[in-house]
This record gives sequence, structure tokens and C-alpha cells, in this order.
Amino acid sequence: RQLNPIMTELTAEMDKNIRSKWVVGDWVEVYSKSRDQWFPAKIIEIYDDDDGEWLAVVVENTMIKEVQRFTEDVRPLISNDDDDDSEAEVESSEDDGDSDDSESLSYSEDDEDEKEKLERKRKKAAKKLSKHHEMVVIFVERTGSTMFNGKYVYSTTTEEGYPIFEHVDNKHLLIKQNEEELRWEFSSKQQVYYYADSDQEFPPSSGWTKTKLGDLPNPGVRLDSIKKQEADDNFFEDDPYKFSPFLIMKYKFEKVKSEPLGFDLQILSLHQQFVAVKSIKPESQAENFGILPGDILVSANGTDLSKMKSIKEVSSTIEQIIKSLAEEHKEISITFAREKKMFKVMICQRAGSKVVNGKYSIQGKENDALMFANNENVNLKIMRIYVNEEEDEAIWALREVDIHAKDSKKKPKIKKKHKKTGGNESDSESSASSEENHRDYYIVLASAKEEVPPECAWEAVDPHGLWPAAGLQYYDVKVIPPSKPIIVRCQPNPNAVQIRYECDEAGRKPKVCPHMEVWYEIEMRHYKYNMEKGKTSKKPHDTKIWKTDESPFVANRLVNGDDYEFIVRSCNHIASTNSETSQRVTPLQLPPKPKIIDITGKPGELYVHFHCPNAKDREIQAKFEIIVDPPINEEHQDYEIKEHRLLVDNDNKPVRLRNLINGCKYQIIVASVNTVGVTYSEPESAFPSKEPPQPLLKKVEAGNREIIVHFDCAGYDKPDIRAWFEIELDPPPPSIDQAGILVNADGTLQDIDSKGSGDDEKTAQHNRQKSRMRTKLARKSRWRRQTMSQKLLMGGSIGGMPIGAQLSNMSSPRMGAQPGGILGKMGFGADKAGGAGVAAPIDEEKTGTGGKSLAQLAEIDADDFVPYYRRSTRHHGTPIKISPVVNGISYIVRVKAVTLSGSKISAFSEAIVPKGPPPIPKINKLIPLESSVEIDFVCNDYATEEYKATFDVESFPQTVTMKSIPASPYAFPKLNNGRAYKFHVRGVNKEGRSKWSEVSAPVTPLKIPPQPIELRCVAYDQEITVFWVCEELKTPEYSGWYEVESDPPTFTMVVTRSQARFRRLTNGKKYTFKVTAVNQVGKSTSDTSHPCVPDDEIKKEEYNRAKKYIACEVKEILLKIRKEQKKQRAHEKLVKLKATQTQQQKKDSKQKQAAYEKVIAKKQKKKKAQENKRKKEEQERLEKKKKMDEQRQRVMQNKRRMSFLAKERINNMDAKFPGRAGGKNQNTALAMMSGKKKKGKMGGSKKSTPKSSVNAAAPLLSAAEISKLDKLRDSDENQKRTSKKTKLSSNNSNASNASSGSRSSSRGSPRKSKNTKAKGSKKKGKVEKQVD
Repeated sequence: RQLNPIMTELTAEMDKNIRSKWVVGDWVEVYSKSRDQWFPAKIIEIYDDDDGEWLAVVVENTMIKEVQRFTEDVRPLISNDDDDDSEAEVESSEDDGDSDDSESLSYSEDDEDEKEKLERKRKKAAKKLSKHHEMVVIFVERTGSTMFNGKYVYSTTTEEGYPIFEHVDNKHLLIKQNEEELRWEFSSKQQVYYYADSDQEFPPSSGWTKTKLGDLPNPGVRLDSIKKQEADDNFFEDDPYKFSPFLIMKYKFEKVKSEPLGFDLQILSLHQQFVAVKSIKPESQAENFGILPGDILVSANGTDLSKMKSIKEVSSTIEQIIKSLAEEHKEISITFAREKKMFKVMICQRAGSKVVNGKYSIQGKENDALMFANNENVNLKIMRIYVNEEEDEAIWALREVDIHAKDSKKKPKIKKKHKKTGGNESDSESSASSEENHRDYYIVLASAKEEVPPECAWEAVDPHGLWPAAGLQYYDVKVIPPSKPIIVRCQPNPNAVQIRYECDEAGRKPKVCPHMEVWYEIEMRHYKYNMEKGKTSKKPHDTKIWKTDESPFVANRLVNGDDYEFIVRSCNHIASTNSETSQRVTPLQLPPKPKIIDITGKPGELYVHFHCPNAKDREIQAKFEIIVDPPINEEHQDYEIKEHRLLVDNDNKPVRLRNLINGCKYQIIVASVNTVGVTYSEPESAFPSKEPPQPLLKKVEAGNREIIVHFDCAGYDKPDIRAWFEIELDPPPPSIDQAGILVNADGTLQDIDSKGSGDDEKTAQHNRQKSRMRTKLARKSRWRRQTMSQKLLMGGSIGGMPIGAQLSNMSSPRMGAQPGGILGKMGFGADKAGGAGVAAPIDEEKTGTGGKSLAQLAEIDADDFVPYYRRSTRHHGTPIKISPVVNGISYIVRVKAVTLSGSKISAFSEAIVPKGPPPIPKINKLIPLESSVEIDFVCNDYATEEYKATFDVESFPQTVTMKSIPASPYAFPKLNNGRAYKFHVRGVNKEGRSKWSEVSAPVTPLKIPPQPIELRCVAYDQEITVFWVCEELKTPEYSGWYEVESDPPTFTMVVTRSQARFRRLTNGKKYTFKVTAVNQVGKSTSDTSHPCVPDDEIKKEEYNRAKKYIACEVKEILLKIRKEQKKQRAHEKLVKLKATQTQQQKKDSKQKQAAYEKVIAKKQKKKKAQENKRKKEEQERLEKKKKMDEQRQRVMQNKRRMSFLAKERINNMDAKFPGRAGGKNQNTALAMMSGKKKKGKMGGSKKSTPKSSVNAAAPLLSAAEISKLDKLRDSDENQKRTSKKTKLSSNNSNASNASSGSRSSSRGSPRKSKNTKAKGSKKKGKVEKQVD
């Protein structure tokens, strides 16, 4: 809440004293929670109840609010000059009755009647004025704040009689009168942009001043009428102002079929062309009637002839009328008009009231008759006050008018205090005095056909007219034409022409008629432009006449591109004089604003490319001027020069500026000029120069969202070069408003999060995101005056296809980087071989749009268009910092040295990857919710998915820190309603953390208010008190209030307790009520109450008793509801507890089952492991045996082979040494042993072997020995095998005993295995018990 600076200086005692003195009618300030603002309010009632002393105050005359006297929701209002005005908004009558009855406010019926009468008078006057205001249209042009340009129509009329005009396209744009400061204002949503000090009925056309919100230039206002101001159907009979200069004559021609009419015709040019009599034939009917040359033909048998402009047309019309006559009717009536040469001046004499005597002359018209004014006292008039043409009666009066004019001017505004009695009499007297603002002296009855009053038969009018009655005497005075006006200048404007003229004011009215009304008439002749023939017609297409009082005059609603002629006519009631016809003038549209789209050059030369849409249209017809500062050498230029400006006809080719100084800076402006005005382009600066030197790249450093480039370029800053540098990145950097967004090469948007990290990451293309302001500015042009063709180009469709659709199908490559880009298409950016990008000028003459496509025209027409040569960022030295770039993307860099004459570029650098922590976030907005707060923050994080930031949010007072928040907005949960919290945010990524953001403003989450129920109403005399049942909203968890509305609507009561009192209701009328519980989080509306009817027969004691009873009943209902809610909460808590216990039991049982299954699974796993181990050992044994058998077989084979070899050697030795015994080796131990040789077990006698077998190989061991050894070996192996089997069987028996023991223990058997007891631990025992 905003503190009152004066109230902060008051002590508590002073504040208490001020509050205790508040009475009904005092002004205070009350606080509105919904608007968070203090409002002035007036105390209309003070009353006491059980809750203390309450003040009922009225706010903004639409809302009644109840506040307690000593609370913070109300404070004293510092008095100012507006107190009198504020008191007028809400008036309460003084209570003349019982002073003790403080709970009622009564208004007297007389006061209400008087108020209603004044209101009706205001409404009636406003309605009468509104009919006049409805006919006015306002056109606003050339305003700096372009939203105010356009057409305004009538909206409403204020009580003071001022009209309010609103924009036809935006109802919030108003032109209205500030009645307090007496000035007209341009306003939008209560904010003033322009004002002009004036208290006139309509806004002025000039003299406007801008405020801080408005932009120059100030608006130009033009008033026009909806009614088409055309010449009247019958000039001579219907127009009262042009009736008096002519004498109307009507003649009846007989025997027209046998005798001629007797006159010839001619064209007579007065204020317009008429067909008149040229000559009279002798002894004809025309001569007999006295018709004279120059008499104008007005009508024939009721057919209007005054509008016909040719003699042939009038002659044929009269012939047709004569032919159509029947044989028995051979008459034709022709009406002529003759200019008067004399006019009447009268003298009033012999009147008893001497004040009316004197000379009277023509002043004007009243009731379709001449009105005469006294030459000495203009308020004394002779006029026709009543006319009845059916009965041919008219009443003339000699009257004094405006008798209370001086009194009404000096009369101050006095606030009337009406009494209960005598109010009707005062009203009748005031109304009678206001109606009779004149004084009649004499009246006379005359014929309705008479144009002037009769000379006699006047009668005196009591009490002012005295006998004898007045007598009038007429004198004829010669008509002297008014002085001739001279047209000084006709200035064309958009759809208008301003005509300035001069005229001798002294000669405009006769000297004998000092009060005669005079005026000017402006006649316009329109020559239409023929599109087929391509020229303007010779004859006028139409004419129009305006009436005006002063110079200059603006003729509106003209057609741009057509020719017009004007005649100024000085008029009075008896004659008129025409000026000379002006030269033809052509209104045109203001020329559109040209744009310099590019500047290219060569050494000593510059080429200016500009564009001005629709400049050569018929309604514009603009030419161009090139303004150069400092002035250039004018000798060798290609264009005509006037006043140091180059004159150019078209914008379809560049303008070459020659003989320039290299390195000299030139400022260039293009002006679009026609007869209406001049529009200038934005100034652009450029300098011719030589080609730049070659840059060399030294070092490139990567930072956090930035890249720093170091390079060398010798001689780039010479005066005749002055090169700048441009940095090219691949991929291009993102735009500032593109944080977190990438744009693919095909123009589709892609989040950085969705970008892959593959091999194509280096080649991914960025395009600058289109500016979001472009679409806004394209709709509201700031400086341009759009023609219809421009509007078609800006917002319509071209070639059956919307421009937006055409632009969306086109990519936006870097300007000048590709031959197919926009610069390449326009011929501005074609690079030469060798790296020098000299832009080739356009030398060919082009027609139409200058060779530009629709997309290029739309781009150039945008308000945020930047010339091509300035689009790239220019740097003027080393090192260069490029920011922002996207963290995590690989970039390559090169440097380009540029001048307008060419460019040179370095090689690409090695790839670098910027990386770093995220920037500091910023909290934008906090929205309180129920038990939470929505936090809206921003963080311009340019990063890929790998380096993308998440966010941490902390609260004060601290709760749980929320981490890894992906994006904004975020709803911070689990907060306590009614408690204020502050927040701050930081960003986190793999490179680190940012600093915490600034701590936000405090915000308080609240509960949504409950719905009010049980609405009860208690009626009284013009009063109803409403009660309802609802929780207390003043608690911190709600911090709300109640809004009570009635149907039919009266006031909206804003209260903080559960009752509201409506006063000043209508007895006998049914009222229903609705209560809405409101806070900053939401609101809840009750159902509609039962109808309640206030009645004046209800006693106050019964009313108070009923209120107390209902209040007690409402409190009991609330306590009962709270008790039921408490019981319901306890029941819900018990149900929740039982559900929790059931859930816990299920959880425990699941855990036990899981433990049992775990033990069984473990045992099965162990058994399976043992089985697998046994199988593995068996497999290993079999493989080992197989290997041993294979080894044995190899050994035996080797032994046999060795024995064969040994035997062969022995046999060979025996052959050498025949003395040895055959087949015996004497070197062996067996051979050396003594004794008998053992016989073999082969049995039988030894057979003699043949001699041939002596040398045969004999085995080393006998077959018996070999078989014996095999048996021994087999027995040993069988013994080993049986021992291993016994070991395995014993182990298996132990395992089976353990499993059987566990099963027996689970079944409750007393027998247990000793092995299981030995192996089982205490922990396993516990698990087994849980399984049991």
C-alpha cells in the first residue's frame, strides 16, 4: 500500500483524534485490495453493532464499502482544490428529523424531483445537441503518433454539450473536451497525447501541442459533414438566403400551339450558368407581359428549368410540354426570375414606445421571410413570428431579443439548496423566465404570401407597447453589388484544396444596411480524369457550392489526381459578385517516404540505390531530389541541379555521384516532392574509398558464449581507405531474441535441446530469427502515407497468393554472400575473382517495380528495413569480440576487410568450441496460487543440449530447494497458505553454476475462498440487510473480502464480514442478492437469494429483532458446519489411518513371502551349484582319463617301435658276430646271470625254428607279461575310481540330510539333522523362524 506522505508525519494520537471526528459527509481514503490502490470516498452512514463502529463509504459513485473507523483500510484524505467537485458526485441530504436516528439516511422528495428535473434538462439538451453533432466527421492527418491518423465519428455528447468522437477502427482512441481545463485532447485509455486550448463546440484544426507520450509532428484536424452539401433542388424558391436578390414572375402564355412565345434564349453566367431571355420579339406575348432580356427561366408547368445548363435542353423541354397539352388546354405557365435593382429600407415612426422608432434595414431571414434590424440597436427587430400557409395567415412582431444575454453571461454557478415546500413554484418561474428571453412591443396580422411586413394595422402589446401603434414607411434603395473577391492562391492538399482569397470587407454590405448578413460562396468545378484516354475531360463533370465566412477555405472530399477550378462569390441578401475563375489545380496524396536501400561505390564515386513505392501513381505524381552534405562538385554530374539538389525523375536506377573525395564522409538524403508536400528519407552516411588491404588472422579464443578474434591488417586506417572489418562465422551466430532456439537452413525452427551431437554438428546452419517487431510495425506505419496500392502490398494478396505465403517459401541467406541472395538478385553484391567484392552498379533503365521481386518489395517496405550496406556489423580494430554465440557448437572464423569499393577476406581459422556456465536468470513475475507460487523467469542461455542449463529455486523462508527445473514458468509447491515467501533462481550446467538472481518481492499463497451459502435477507423501509454463512476471510490463509451485488443493480457492497446492508432501495420492489468471496487467488459466488421486498410498514424494533435472530442463526449454522467439518476430518483421518495400517500389513506379508522365497531360492541355487560342480569334476575326470589313454597308447606304440629297432640291431650284430647266441644280448644283466634258463609258459615242446626266422624280430616282453601288467594297471585305476565315488556319495548324503532336516523342521518334526545344526547360524535360524 502506498503511504500518504503527510499521514506518515502524524502521531498516533493525532491520527486517532482525526478519525474520531469523522461524521457523515466527510471525505476519506479507502484501500482496494483488488486494485492495490487508495480511492477517495465519502462517508454516507455511521452505525454501531456487535463488531464495533462501522463507516459506510461510497467509492467512485458505483460502490459502497464498509470499513471500521480505526482500521488500516481507511485513512484521512488530504484536502485539495477538487473537494467541491468531488462533493457534487455523491450528495446526501440533511436529516431534519430525529437526530438520534443515525442508522437511516432520508432524502426529501422535493430534492429528488428537482434532481430528476435537472437531469432531464441536461439529457434533453444533450440529445438536442447530439443530433447536430451526429452530422460531423473528423479527419486527422500527419500525426507523429500514427495510431491517431484516420477518421473519427460521433460517439456521444457530454452533459455540458461537448461531443466525443471515436476512431472508426479503434474505439479507445478519442477526441474529447476536458471540461475542467477547457481544452480538447487526443486520448487513448485515459492517457493524453495531444491537447489544444479551446472551449469551442468542435476541436480546432490547428494549435495542438504534444505531451510526453505524443510524437511530432502535431496532428492536423479537418472537420467535415456527413450530409452532402449540394445546391438545392430549386434555387429560386426553396433557398431562403438566395431568394431576396431576385424578383419572381409567373406568366401564363395562351394559344401556344398557334402563336410563338416571343423570346429567344441565351446562357447567363451569374454564380452559376442559367438559361435566360436573350431578346424579345415585337408584338408578342412576352412583350405584352413585360419580359426583359436577362430574365432567367425558372420553371414551366411545374418542370424545373433552373438546373438545365444548355439552350437546347430548355427548348426541347418546353416543346415537349407544349406537345403534351390537350386541345382544350393550350396554356403554359412559365416562371421567370429577375435580378432586383432596388431593395426596401423602412422607417418606424409614431410609436408610443419611443425606443422602437428609427431606421430598419434587411438583416437576414426568419420563418422564410425577411427580417429587419434597427440600425442603432441590433436587438430591435421586425420579424415574422408565426406563419400558416394553409389559412394564409402570418403574424409580424416588433420585438426586442436577447434581453437576458448580459445577465446570463455574468450569472455565476450557485449550488441551490431546495426546501421541501415551494419547489414547484420556483421551477415554474425559472422555466418561464428562461423561455421569455424577448420583449414584444407591437404585432400585426398579415398574409403569409407577403415578403415584408405591412405598413399599418399594428397593435400594441401589453405592458411594453404604448399607444399610438407603430407605423412603417418604405424607401427604395439602389442595389450596389458587393466588392469583388480576388483568389490569391489555391493550394492542393490530400483529397482537398485550400482556397485563399481577399475581398474589401467595407464594400460587402450596403451602407444603409449595417447589420445585413454577408457570406462567401465557393463554387467548385470538377474535371474528371479519364483513365482510358489518359487525360482530363474538357467539360466539368459536376459542380458543388459551399458557404463560408472567412478565408482560407478548404474544399474536402476531392478526388486525388483530378483537376478542379474554383470561383469565389461575395454574397449578401440582395446581390452577389463573382471572382475570376482560378487556374486548374490537382489535389494529390502526400508523397510516400523514400528509402535508401543500398549505397555502393568506386574510388571517387558513390551509387545511391533508393525506392519509393507508388511515387508515379496518378494520385501522387512525385519527383525526387538528392541532397548531399557537404555539397559536391556540380560540374560533371549526370543530373540537373537546382539549389544544390540533384533532380531525379525515377527510382528505378541508382543515382551516381561523381568527382567525390576519397575518405570524405557524405550525408545523403532522398526527398520525394510533389505540389502537396515533401517527404524526406532517413539520412544515410557513406564515403568513397580505395580497396582495402588483405587481413591476416593471428589467434581465435573461445569464451563463455563469446569468441575473441585477433588479426593484422596493415594500412586499413589510411585516410583514403578507412576500411572496416566484418566477421564471418560458420555456423552464423544466433540473434539476441533467439536464446534457446536454432533455425535450420530450410527455415524451420528447432530447439537447441533437439540438436544432435553427431558429425553434422559442425555443418549445422543458423539463420537469424526474424525480428518480432517487424510484424507489429508493418501494421502501423509511422511516417508513411499509404495509398490503396501500398495497402494491397502491405496486407493484401498479390497474384492470388498472400505475401506472407510468398515470403515464407523463401530462405534468407546472408546478404551478399551468395550470388542467389537478395543482393545478388538486385545486382548489388556480386563478388569478383580474387576476393574483392566490388558491387557493380545498375546501369540499365528498368520499368515497373525496378526489377525487384514481390518479396524484395515487401522487405523494403517494412518499417525496420536496414540498408544492405549497413546490415553486417562493422568493427574498426582488433581484437573483436563476437557475442552471443552458442556454447557447445564448433565454430570456424574468418575476417573480411571491407570498403564500398571492395573487400578482401582471410582464411578460415581452426574450429573452436565456446563453453561456460549459464548467465544469471531474472525473475519476471510471481503469481500466487493455492499452496504454491508460479515463478516466471528468463535466462538468455545460448547452449546446446550438452551445455543446456537447468535451474535451482530457493525460497525464503527456506523450504526444500527445487533442483533440475527444465524451463520457466515453474510452480513452487508445498507452501503454507497465508505466509509471505521470497524466491531466487540460478542456472546450472556441466560447466558450473551461475550466481543467484536478485531476491524477488514477497508473495503470499492463499486458499481459494469457500462458497458463501445460506443467504438470508431482512427487509425494512428502503433497506435490506443480507446475511450469509461462510468462513472468515480476514484470516491470513484467505486474506479476502466479500462483494455483494443486487438485482436489479444498485451498488456493489464490499465488506469483510458476513453481512451487508443495502439502503436507498425502492419500497415494493423485489430484490435478489449474490455474494462473492474474493481474494487474489480466485473467487466463489453463492447462489441467488430468495426475493426480498422492502416495505415502509415494517417497524424498526421488528427489523432489529429479526436481524439479531438471523445473525445468531447464521452463527449457529457456521458453528454446526465447522463441527461437522471437524468430525468429517477426524473420520477421514481414521479412515486414512486404517488404510495405512492395511497397506502396511500387506507390505509386511509381502516382505515375509519375499524373504521365504529368497531363502528357498538361495538353497536351490546352492544345490544347483553343487550339482554343476560335480558334473564339472566328472567331466574333467573323463577328459583326463581320455587324455591319459591317448598318452598311454602313444607310449606303447613308441615302446613297440623301439623294441623293433633294438631287435633289428641285435640281429644285425648277430650277423656280424656269428659266435654269439642267436637273439641274445650278452650285454644285459639277464645274459650274465648264471643258472638255468627259465622256460616260457607257452607250453609244448620247443619247435625248431627255421633258419629263416632267426633274423625275425622278437618282442621285448612276452604277451603274458604285457597282459599281466595291463591287469595290474586296471586294478589300480578301479581302486582310485571307487575311492572318489565314496567321497562324492558321502557329500551327497550330507546335503540330503541337511535338506531333509530343514523340511522336517518346517513341518514341525522333532528330528533334525546334525549337519544342518552345525552349519546353520543364528541369522539363518532367525530367517527360518520368519519363514515358519
